[in-house]
Amino acid sequence: MLGENGPLMKVKWLDATNERGIRKINLDDPSEHLCYCETVGEVVAQDERAVVIVYHYTDLDGVDLIAIPMSWVVEMEELCLESSEHQPE
Repeated sequence: MLGENGPLMKVKWLDATNERGIRKINLDDPSEHLCYCETVGEVVAQDERAVVIVYHYTDLDGVDLIAIPMSWVVEMEELCLESSEHQPE
């Protein structure tokens, strides 16, 4: 189950883009053309090169994951889960 193998994290990262029909390229700041992404899930593996995040789990299909190069990561934030005792009914 999600949350049993690693911390739940929000990972902000930059991805490559493939733009077509663009009228102007920002030569002063090429990073403007990168795609800003956020992924929320359970970090199940991480080293200096990559982070692996599981974001969907079912008994039938297994897990869906994304592997992100650490050099693309902008920020990682651990998310806190409130226990069911503190949630309103």
